[in-house]
Amino acid sequence: MVDSQDAGVRDRAMEAMREYLRDSLDEVAMRKLWRAVFFAMWLSDLAPVQQELAKRVGGLVHCFSAPEAACRWLAAFCVTLEAEWDRLDKHRLDKYYSLARQVVREAIAFGAWSAESLAAIARTFDSGVLRRRPNGPRLHFCDVVIDEVRAVATSTPYDDVGPVLALLEPFLALLAASDRAVFSRAVDRVVGDILKHDDLPLVADLRAALQSRLYRVAADPSTPDSHRAPLYAALKHLVALTRIPLDDAPPVATLNKRRPRPFSSAASSQTKKRKKTLVTRLRGRRSSS
Repeated sequence: MVDSQDAGVRDRAMEAMREYLRDSLDEVAMRKLWRAVFFAMWLSDLAPVQQELAKRVGGLVHCFSAPEAACRWLAAFCVTLEAEWDRLDKHRLDKYYSLARQVVREAIAFGAWSAESLAAIARTFDSGVLRRRPNGPRLHFCDVVIDEVRAVATSTPYDDVGPVLALLEPFLALLAASDRAVFSRAVDRVVGDILKHDDLPLVADLRAALQSRLYRVAADPSTPDSHRAPLYAALKHLVALTRIPLDDAPPVATLNKRRPRPFSSAASSQTKKRKKTLVTRLRGRRSSS
């Protein structure tokens, strides 16, 4: 069985699973298999063993030939990860981070830089992880997605940024998310990693497309006000790299305009005290004159 504590038994079970996986499997069967795989990871010990198992499990997506079947398999993984996440303690998190990373990497490799396939995979991750709580999985997906694009592109470079943008679409949609932690991670790791890594294929085209997308989000009235400063900071960095001006950008004075401080009872109390002190001083001056 895949969830056996015996490594030899697990290895044989993994080979049997590879032979069993096929396009005709339904979601129920896939979820049962993922649950077994999940506990195989749970029982694995030592980092090298965990990493090897994570690679083999991530590679199972290549057992499918139809993108629809592969997306069902990935969706079953997302459902299992969400259902079991709260049970993970700090001692087991790393092994599941490793598993999620390998699943993302092999999913990208399965997409083979096809815009249609990667868009379908992106929708699967979006509905299964990126739009849902708990935050842990979606923050981790933000952490690894550009790293794994780079990893796959190292062996199989893409010749068009369209498929990459299709994959990143739901991640970039997080730039308008109301959850501050999710927004910050999308800026720091998705946008930040594109800014940082010059070795991405067609990086100039990718950054130009990202610049256009970021400006639309930053200028959108529905974007939370607290998001605008980080977005415009990222835009400033992008413009420095792409040297493409933002012809329609709002005036600098508008961007730097100070917003009123939010009301707080403590601030209100301090204001009242200052007013009372000022009134007392004025009265004292009048009486002395």
